[in-house]
Amino acid sequence: MASPFYAGVDERVGIWALSTLDGTERRATDFVGRPGSLNSASLSTDGDYLYFAWRETLGDIWVMDVVAN
Repeated sequence: MASPFYAGVDERVGIWALSTLDGTERRATDFVGRPGSLNSASLSTDGDYLYFAWRETLGDIWVMDVVAN
């Protein structure tokens, strides 16, 4: 089981998954080098989707499928 978290510093910018079993991390998105900033993220009530805001000149809301590995 993995828990999503987000990072906004240098090469770690993006959404990451943290294994609740062994503590390993894996990148779920890659925004390195892309202008803008990652803002809040939230799981859907059923845990199948992650919603997050990526702000460039205009704000966008993104949706990503959550796959349990």
